[in-house]
Amino acid sequence: RDVRRLDFAALTNHVEGAKRYDVPDFWGIVERKAEEYYQPGTFVTFLAFEWGSWELFGDKCVYYLTSKAPYFPANEEETDTPTKLWRKLRELGLEVITVAHHPKYGGKTDWSYIDNELQPLVEIYSLWGDSEKHGEHSVQAALAMGHKLGFIASSDTHDGQPGNPRSGLAAVIAEDLTRESIFYALKDRRCYATTGARILLNFEVNGYIMGREVKWGSKGKAREIYIRAAGTAPIEEIHIIRNNVEIKVFENLDRTVELTYRDEKPIHGATYYYIRLVQEDGEKAWSSPIWIDAK
Repeated sequence: RDVRRLDFAALTNHVEGAKRYDVPDFWGIVERKAEEYYQPGTFVTFLAFEWGSWELFGDKCVYYLTSKAPYFPANEEETDTPTKLWRKLRELGLEVITVAHHPKYGGKTDWSYIDNELQPLVEIYSLWGDSEKHGEHSVQAALAMGHKLGFIASSDTHDGQPGNPRSGLAAVIAEDLTRESIFYALKDRRCYATTGARILLNFEVNGYIMGREVKWGSKGKAREIYIRAAGTAPIEEIHIIRNNVEIKVFENLDRTVELTYRDEKPIHGATYYYIRLVQEDGEKAWSSPIWIDAK
């Protein structure tokens, strides 16, 4: 809050060994501290934990809207698979989301488990690296399978200091700096990821903002793509990606840009678009996708 100038944060502690620690009120401390540091309009905190199924299904971070809720380890029978975890979270009747954590690295994400309601996001970048492309555990592989995932980035530095340079940041499009506004921006995929630079990025298709699922009236109707960005360094490239294929690259841009592109290719089935921005200094940003479903 004071050093890294973050607007919101969550400490996603590993909980698989929590019951073995000699800290009888471990989770109570987490709950109280998340509430203590919540200052609407100044700094937003979330109650959260990491479900760490490293060797089997990949790790997930769980974020609650409420200030009191239970944690569920991946090494206990009632929540030892993604399906069991999501079932248990639904039974709580609380507002909660999960995020696929560093899907290509360490504990790789098993994308055969899908829940677009309770897992609306993927961590496309963290200190581990870039998970966008290449291989069965990549974000592009998940999108091709039908996962509806918005993009965030985060740190995972394990030093209790989120927001370190090159460790990844999540940005949201929200009405105000409150827990509710930030949570629902994440849940609705009105968010994007950066490698740590505070890049501003807006991406729309025919006026629909990132994260939206749009019913399209005609397969032949063109899509008007709009991009507005402000970098922290000159922008080297902006890529428009449709169904994991780069269909347009803008090159050698200024620090601030406003671009449009008209895609006239007829839609066949479900189609999604997202933006990748690359600066001259190597910093990147990725918009959440927009999905077009033509009748």
